[in-house]
Amino acid sequence: MALSTAQLSVVLICITMIPLGLLVASLNGYGYEGLTQRKPQLQVANGFSQHVTHTSTNNEGQFQLSEELIERVAKQVAEKVARNVANEVVHQAMKGVEQTMSLHSKANTLQQQGSSTIRENTTSVSKSAFIVLGKPIEALVEQARVKAIIKLFIDYLGPTWIIQIFYTPISKDFTLRFMKDLQSPTVLCEPIGKNLPTRRHYTALLKSPEFWRQMRGEKVLSFQTDTVICKKAPRKVDDFLEWDYIGAPWSGNHLRGPGIERSLTDSTIGHCLLGGNGGLSIRTKSVILRTLEAFPPDEFGPMGPEDGFYVKWLPLLGFKVAPFGVATQWASELWWLNKHSVGFHQLNEVSIQKVMHTCPEARLLLPAARQPELLSHT
Repeated sequence: MALSTAQLSVVLICITMIPLGLLVASLNGYGYEGLTQRKPQLQVANGFSQHVTHTSTNNEGQFQLSEELIERVAKQVAEKVARNVANEVVHQAMKGVEQTMSLHSKANTLQQQGSSTIRENTTSVSKSAFIVLGKPIEALVEQARVKAIIKLFIDYLGPTWIIQIFYTPISKDFTLRFMKDLQSPTVLCEPIGKNLPTRRHYTALLKSPEFWRQMRGEKVLSFQTDTVICKKAPRKVDDFLEWDYIGAPWSGNHLRGPGIERSLTDSTIGHCLLGGNGGLSIRTKSVILRTLEAFPPDEFGPMGPEDGFYVKWLPLLGFKVAPFGVATQWASELWWLNKHSVGFHQLNEVSIQKVMHTCPEARLLLPAARQPELLSHT
């Protein structure tokens, strides 16, 4: 059956209005039921129906639409639909951009606040230093040498630092007797609760969250019986508190050679020259605990050195490990010798002689048998 022009017009109007109404409703978050309740949202469809009603009916109520009018109205509807859709897309896109910019602004603010907090904390943070005496020291002259090293750190760090001396069950009597003449409000002798018969046990201790929770300060200086601190050094310990980990760059043969020496100022060397040895190091207590939580040591092999463990994982968590150039200003070992370091660790006799004029305290690293004068202080 052939349809007249008027009938085709009615069909066109119905077909156009239904999907158009649904489209507008969906763009504004309304379902089909909302079409009858949200008339203002159907402006395009309503405008089209009003146009037809006011201009296209005669006295008999019959549509008198020409094909040209139908085409023109349909084109207007299509243009309005496209315009509304485009406007909605642009609107949603702009909302997305605004949200992204807002998040970016908040992130920048938090980062600035965090950096400011870190800068403030480095001047007011609690500070402590520790040494572990795992075994009794039998020789009197060696006892005197170790006591002199501990006293050196106590005197150098001053009253703003808590000094913690940890002892094991087998070293308890020795340590308490050994330290009786170093009584001070800032010196604490504290038990570990277990013996450390091997280097492996010591490494496990320094990878233990329980051990780090005993630290009295947020910034922690670790020192050993083969370390010294230099009173005349141009820089001081507090100058390095901004770092979450800093130690003397490792002196192993695998880090030596002309290729590396030519690249000492190159920041792309890699983590192998991040500092470094834990024997004389500064660490951030909360950072150490977070690292142990994120990377439990037993999952990555308990045999690995504790200092290498932290230098490997801290940067992956966004924490600050001092680069080579800064680390050598803090402390030096055998090969990467900086005569003006704040401290020294594991120097041989040749290296000790090289730094004696800038750091007289380095003499304490000589074998105890070479320092008979120490007996006068026992």
